Amino acid sequence: PGGTAHHLTLTGLTADTRYYYRLRYRAQGAPAYGVGPTYSFLTLPLTGGQGRICVTTDIHVTNTTALGLQSHLDLLRTSLDYMTGHEADGYHAWLDIGDLVVMRPQRTVFDIVDTEQRYRRAREWVESIAHSLPFVQSRGNHEEVNGWDYDGTPENITVWSGKNLVKYFPPPFPDEYYSGNSTAHPAIGIPGNYFSMRVGNLTLRGLDPYLPSVIRPHNAHN
Repeated sequence: PGGTAHHLTLTGLTADTRYYYRLRYRAQGAPAYGVGPTYSFLTLPLTGGQGRICVTTDIHVTNTTALGLQSHLDLLRTSLDYMTGHEADGYHAWLDIGDLVVMRPQRTVFDIVDTEQRYRRAREWVESIAHSLPFVQSRGNHEEVNGWDYDGTPENITVWSGKNLVKYFPPPFPDEYYSGNSTAHPAIGIPGNYFSMRVGNLTLRGLDPYLPSVIRPHNAHN
């Protein structure tokens, strides 16, 4: 179905290897398949290998798109295209350390529909740049998955934003490769809010001070 992020797991791949791929697709009932462009990606290196990570923060892409600032959006895309393509041998992953999606700009209160639209728009925008680059996000304050906003019901920004983060930007869930939070939140499920992973000789740890905090630590803007 359209409007939904789909996630496929690829197995049997060799570490630190470039793979080429393309997508073949057709609408339900269509007689023939269309063929997308050819792309490539690098698999992650084993421990001891050289890991190459592109790191960004505070992109605020949904503020830019919501306000219709096309010139800013074009400049941002140009900058990120340069950053993600700058490494001659290619990056193994793109790590964003928060504030990709901004909730409640100018303190406007969103509902569940507004929240999902922002995450969907951010996913489409990131995918136009990182279609072949593994994307990992650590939460920032503007995603607003805050313990102090959770009221024990499913109808609040903590739950809406937390579920959409997992839906549109799947975090590294605990498995044989990643470690992280394996305790389910009562309304979000496994939140994926903190994790640790190795990329060759690099260790990446994403920490979340927001969801575990039940008392708001500040009085100013989120």
